[in-house]
Amino acid sequence: MPKLSAKCCDTIALLNSFIEDPSRTNDRKAWKGFKEFITIAEQIEDEYAELIEIRNKLAILRRKRKEYRSAGLDDLADKTEGLIQRNYVDSIRIIKEIQEKLPQLGD
Repeated sequence: MPKLSAKCCDTIALLNSFIEDPSRTNDRKAWKGFKEFITIAEQIEDEYAELIEIRNKLAILRRKRKEYRSAGLDDLADKTEGLIQRNYVDSIRIIKEIQEKLPQLGD
């Protein structure tokens, strides 16, 4: 369980870095940390289906944002970025809920 607790903290830090610097979401290595956390969360309980849904939404939103930027539709890309940011905030909330459910973290 302490390994999972550390992964929760690392993933929250990663998502916060995405909020602070949206260009980091293009960093494959950074994005891998979020995907690894999702794999662990899937193993815990079905209760975390909402987190999986957010991951799927994020994949679509990130793709759309890239398409909009490529097409020169910066207003749409910026609106999409706002949705992405809200999904990161929701992800952080859910990850914190996971942390709260783990007994004696870090001990």
